[in-house]
Amino acid sequence: MRVAMLLLLSFAVPLAAWAGPAEEGNEAFWKGEFESAARLYRSATQAHPQSADAWYNLGCAEARAGRAGRAIHAFEQARMLRPGDADAAHNLEQVRAWAVSEALASSTDERLVLPGDDDLGVGLLTALKPGTLAVGFAVAWVLLFGLLGMAHRLRHGRRTAAWFGAVLAGLASVAFGALLWGRASLLSDLRQGVVVADRSRVRSGPGEQYKAEAILTGGVLVRLRGEVDGWNRVTLPDGGEGWIAAADLGALEAP
Repeated sequence: MRVAMLLLLSFAVPLAAWAGPAEEGNEAFWKGEFESAARLYRSATQAHPQSADAWYNLGCAEARAGRAGRAIHAFEQARMLRPGDADAAHNLEQVRAWAVSEALASSTDERLVLPGDDDLGVGLLTALKPGTLAVGFAVAWVLLFGLLGMAHRLRHGRRTAAWFGAVLAGLASVAFGALLWGRASLLSDLRQGVVVADRSRVRSGPGEQYKAEAILTGGVLVRLRGEVDGWNRVTLPDGGEGWIAAADLGALEAP
């Protein structure tokens, strides 16, 4: 069952078979005890880290508790575990808009990085599903050999058209194959994280003693590059790099 919530969020009740924190979190949520619900749902994600529903419900509770960064992290994790989830995508968009509005209302003179257009340069590869790419590659491959066979049997006029079609099919198969390979290569070592703190300073090195380069607001998506003494080296949405306190980040784990 799903009901409307603040910010037009949708809510998914956990699986009935679950007991313990998930069931208690559900009860706390409907009582309006969102802090407790978030704590209990977080325990549920620790017990069931591959459950999109657990992360989704955590996102709803965090949003109602007023923690945009943690809500965005939970919804991003839910979408990673269940690609194409329209409710998670809707809620993510709503919370992002809220986070941007809050950040702009309390802006400073420092450089501010907001959540939103932050696909880290991998939007095309992650948007195309591997199944779609595989089907496209297979169709182009079949067309290639079919047109090659036809070219040998047709007369001169039609043979030229068949050869031309074969060339196009060959180029299409190469393109689909390259996208498949690129997606697999990129995502195999791509680690992403979300800023869960309300604000986090990006520094030029791993420590408070280094210069602050910018402020990331809660919900900004970054690419994780490594960790040194409690500081994560990250790639920012605009391609720049810096260091953020590891405590300010929530990593996204692939299924």
